[in-house]
Amino acid sequence: MAYSGPIPPAQELGEYDRIIPNGADRIMSMAEREQAHRHDLERRDADRLDRVVDNDILLSRRGQQFGGWLFFGLIGLAGVLVYQGELAAAAWTFLGSLILQGSSWFIARTNTKSANGSKEEAPKAGETSSNSNKAPPAK
Repeated sequence: MAYSGPIPPAQELGEYDRIIPNGADRIMSMAEREQAHRHDLERRDADRLDRVVDNDILLSRRGQQFGGWLFFGLIGLAGVLVYQGELAAAAWTFLGSLILQGSSWFIARTNTKSANGSKEEAPKAGETSSNSNKAPPAK
């Protein structure tokens, strides 16, 4: 007889109790321990994912701050060069800062589009991507 789930049907539990001393209690205890273990693993995965997301946000924020300081630093350098009469160098510095900022925006936008376009829906908690470990339906 096939069944799905962590514990057998009630009739079979009674049979286990008859054959093995405290058999039903032992099976229930095993199922409860397995469920607690699975919950612990899922909690750990969720905590790990939270840390990864927090670190990604931190790195993104740092990158934006560094990019902003670099951009405004180059604009300031272009202003200093204009003040000193180096118009060609100032123009190239200003143009370079705009190209740097524009390419950074373009790369970030392209990466976001490709990441969103190639995402597959992940299996939900407790599911797997294949049906190989599902129990056959009860007869």
